Amino acid sequence: FLYPGLERTTVAHAVILLYTSPLVVAVGAHFLIPGDRLTAAKVVGLLLALAGVAVVLTGRDVAHGTSGPTLAGDLLCLGGALAWGALTLCIRATRLATVPAERVTFFQLAISGPVLIALSLELGEMGVVDPNPAVLGAFAFTVVFVAFFVFTTTTWLFQSYPATKVMAFLMLTPAFGVVAGYVLLGEALGPSLLVGLVLVVAGLWLVNRRG
Repeated sequence: FLYPGLERTTVAHAVILLYTSPLVVAVGAHFLIPGDRLTAAKVVGLLLALAGVAVVLTGRDVAHGTSGPTLAGDLLCLGGALAWGALTLCIRATRLATVPAERVTFFQLAISGPVLIALSLELGEMGVVDPNPAVLGAFAFTVVFVAFFVFTTTTWLFQSYPATKVMAFLMLTPAFGVVAGYVLLGEALGPSLLVGLVLVVAGLWLVNRRG
């Protein structure tokens, strides 16, 4: 969901929508994980974050010389958030919570790798057509840091601590993503994007705060 979404929307929109996955975790944990219940504050946080998502989905701020977000791209990234939240719940609420983190990561990659390769071939994608240093560096970063270090570390955290509290540490990521999109790619920082960001981050803070 995420990578096709990124082809159709901006980095800022993608990162805000992707990191609404803690909302999926909060709702699912209420039903699946004992002791991780929704409270009045969490419900208010959910409503605020959903309002922020609505603002982001309807906003179409475009900077000069850049392509703007599309609804299709935004919805794909939102689908990625739903899938990520569901994966978190699967790890935390099943026997996977007792499986070593590196083994969980290995099986995720062992299954998804062939599936994604087959899907890529079915869609007519030709793979890396310009293996320049930037492309190879991005590939190495994704494989070593993201797929290995980040996936394994977050899996271990989800197994060791309450899922919603782990997600709380990810709350700053949307802000970092929006700033990076503006600084590195020249994306727009329009009012709808900023309002949506504030609402989503405020909602996530309420969902994940103590008490």
